[in-house]
Amino acid sequence: MEIGSIFIWWLILFVFGLVGWPLAFTLLRHLPDRGFALARAMGLLLVGYILWLGATFRLLQNSIGGILAAMVIVMAVGLIWRRQQARENGSMLAWLKQEWRYALTVEVLFGLAFVAWVFFKAHNPNIETAGGEKWMEIAFINGILRSDYFPPQDPWLSGFGISYYYFGYVMMAALTQLSGLISTTAFNLYVPTLFALTLTAAFGLVANMVALYRRSKNTESASELTIPQPMLTLPAALT
Repeated sequence: MEIGSIFIWWLILFVFGLVGWPLAFTLLRHLPDRGFALARAMGLLLVGYILWLGATFRLLQNSIGGILAAMVIVMAVGLIWRRQQARENGSMLAWLKQEWRYALTVEVLFGLAFVAWVFFKAHNPNIETAGGEKWMEIAFINGILRSDYFPPQDPWLSGFGISYYYFGYVMMAALTQLSGLISTTAFNLYVPTLFALTLTAAFGLVANMVALYRRSKNTESASELTIPQPMLTLPAALT
């Protein structure tokens, strides 16, 4: 895998984080980190769901245009809701200025996890050695990429749609379309993506638990609880 392809993939995932953050910031406003560690996964999930729903009812096409439209919808809803809640929950920019160390920690952690797994896959890229359902998975991906609407074309039964759960592959196919990579190259970036998303979500969970515990120890009553600065590093979050 070329470094340029890896960077483009990471950059697209970063954009998904920007798309999902306004909604995460408002929906998860009671968490110390305001859902920052989950924003990327939330953006990908919501965009994928809107694309799937729109393509199923033929309101959106499974194309780059349809994906971008879904991204605009998710971000617009998040920004509008964020604006309505601005007085109560504060500014996103103000939070970022205060908690930039935490935000940087999350981004660095995601990048390191992603690159580490990509490095592993680069030394073992063949689908034959992976075994399991990998042949089925790449067939589903190709079926989705060749379908304008859902259900996607069944790669084994011409003229029929896939009668199996395939939503996760819709999200991966969306990333493939946006990146411009061929499916066989993008396929080896799926697992590193899932690994990095899972690791940052776990880090965010632990960081929030630690911050909430510290808040409960530093206040006398529940009514006096305030959001602490969740500028935690990985070692601090794991202790």
